[in-house]
Amino acid sequence: MLKYKLKTNSYFKIILNLCTLGLFSLFILLTIPTTPLQADTTQTATGSFNTTNNMITGTFEVHSDYYQKDIEYSYSTKLGQTTTASPIDAQQYPYMPKVIVDGTEVTVTDNSYAQLGESSHFYNLDDNQMVISKIQIGTGRWVVGKILDFNNDTYYMIAKNTWLKKNSNDYLVPHDYGAITSSGNMAKITVPYTVDENYVVQDVSLNTNLGTKTVTVAGDKNSEVNVKVPGLKGYNADQQTVKANIDSNGKITCDSQINYLDNQIPKTVTFPGTMDGKKVVDLTTNLTNAQQLALQDQKTVKINFNPAKDKNDNVYQPVSDDSIPVKLNSSKQIVLADNAKTSIPVYLSAANLTINYLEANDPQKVIGQATKLVKLDKTDVKISLPSLQDSSISSTGYNTTYQPEITLNGASLDPNNLSVSVKIPQLSVFTIEENVYTNNELYSNIKYQLSIGSEIKNYQKYIESSKPNDNVFKLDLNKSTVTETYGKQQASEPISVVLKNNYTLANLLKLISGGQIDNQLSGINLSLNLYYTPITSSTSTAGNNVDNDIDLIKKDHLVSTLPDKGDVTLYKLNDNKFSQITNHDLSSNSDWRSDETAQISNETYYRVATNEWVKAQSVYLYQPMNLIVKTGNKITYFNNCQDDQCNNCVLAPNTAWKVDRVAYLDNTGTKYYRIATDDFVKADNVTVE
Repeated sequence: MLKYKLKTNSYFKIILNLCTLGLFSLFILLTIPTTPLQADTTQTATGSFNTTNNMITGTFEVHSDYYQKDIEYSYSTKLGQTTTASPIDAQQYPYMPKVIVDGTEVTVTDNSYAQLGESSHFYNLDDNQMVISKIQIGTGRWVVGKILDFNNDTYYMIAKNTWLKKNSNDYLVPHDYGAITSSGNMAKITVPYTVDENYVVQDVSLNTNLGTKTVTVAGDKNSEVNVKVPGLKGYNADQQTVKANIDSNGKITCDSQINYLDNQIPKTVTFPGTMDGKKVVDLTTNLTNAQQLALQDQKTVKINFNPAKDKNDNVYQPVSDDSIPVKLNSSKQIVLADNAKTSIPVYLSAANLTINYLEANDPQKVIGQATKLVKLDKTDVKISLPSLQDSSISSTGYNTTYQPEITLNGASLDPNNLSVSVKIPQLSVFTIEENVYTNNELYSNIKYQLSIGSEIKNYQKYIESSKPNDNVFKLDLNKSTVTETYGKQQASEPISVVLKNNYTLANLLKLISGGQIDNQLSGINLSLNLYYTPITSSTSTAGNNVDNDIDLIKKDHLVSTLPDKGDVTLYKLNDNKFSQITNHDLSSNSDWRSDETAQISNETYYRVATNEWVKAQSVYLYQPMNLIVKTGNKITYFNNCQDDQCNNCVLAPNTAWKVDRVAYLDNTGTKYYRIATDDFVKADNVTVE
């Protein structure tokens, strides 16, 4: 290894460590440029090329005022290219400047080049022949990478497949490689370099809460660089890096404030929350960096705690509305600033309250129980509790809409016994039992209780569900009776005597109590025996007999066309005869109001518009009704609107179904409940919920 020292400025010096060239066969191992590289005679240095990978390699030293020593650099570059050299131990010397090695300026000294005359030919070796490629005008010295004996002549290769002929009459080559042998003599080269004087290295003071800290900062002028905040044992810095600015003169400044926080100061503060001196919950809060730093500086800090929940999801808050002062003790524990206190009084701001509903006249009797999350305060608060109905507690005989109101104080409640008892007023009721007969046979039996204080319309579903089709049957007022029982007293009279007109339950109750189910009915039981007889044309007083062939009866009906039979044909009545209307129809599964019925030749028609009639066999009668029915303990079959039973169409036992209408699918007045578009269940096979 040879070292050759070059002249440098006062700051830097360079020594190139050059690798020994090896020889193989007759060829000298030098990197060959892609184009002829003319040597520079003005600089000298020792060096070599490596033809194996076309690389120039070496080391040199640069003096550093910062480190007060020479720092060794290494470089490696291809001939004709530049590279950036780095210190060999870059981690040990991170603040050394960049050094640019210029591989395009490499030159060769004596005994390392071929010198040409005034006019020289360049040759190319093609197809085993040396062919003149161009003529070089002017003298010069050229790097030689290879010597070739070819056809009794010697050729020097100065670039890839570019050759000069030795000892010809036209060429003067006074120097050759005779002095370079396998003994290891070196060719001398020059490798120019430059040092980046824009690169600045300085010690900079950082401002911290624990005094100034000095760090070394390096970077280019007119730039902003990230500076790593130095670590401090036992502390955590609030920033990992800060920004430093380097101006055009190379001055480095950093204006950031860095705070070091003692890592023994807790981030989370926890104190027991107490009621009547007993712990009920842990109050916690997270401190900010500013609060932790203030505590570190032995300052008192005021903090607010988050609402806290216990295992039952009851919520607690400090009784005091003010922030709570804390400080750091000598053991670096956060304590209450008031040395006499170790816990914080709290109150219930929200509680899961258990509500016991009791009978007003018998407080030992529990009607039901519910749970409600109520919002509280540290003073008295009036709270409306849910009614029995709101709590989904069904209880006959009680005012299910009554909402109890209580007063609670979140600071005085016992968190281990969050329950209250409220009394629910009992409603007086009276009972109605209806036995309905058609053709002297029991058609339906229904028994229900009506609460005092409710309106009759609330029980309309019971009233309607027990009636046969009043388009087919008519109530016999003289045969039907109402029996009133109160205690041991009982009175029974025909309805015709009581009402003197057509019976409805509403009319009956109005007669008894004026339409409101009030205390006049308390304790009364009504038993109704209602007898219905078929309506015939001969008994119809509402009819208008046009002649002996047709009966017209003024009677309102609701009719619905069949959903699965397509459009329904309409008819017109002229001269006591029906004829088909051909220019329009009724849509399937559509509802219509009829105000008149016509019977002719055992065929029934319903009028749905002015002189537009539909056959009874194309529709069914219905009444709107919203109620819930329930099947019994066995499967229940249902029918379609033509009263055809589907053996595979069943309702599961003990299932509830929503009803939107009562339908009469035959001429016997049998009642059905519709549970789907074309699904009907017989009223006798279900019960009304």
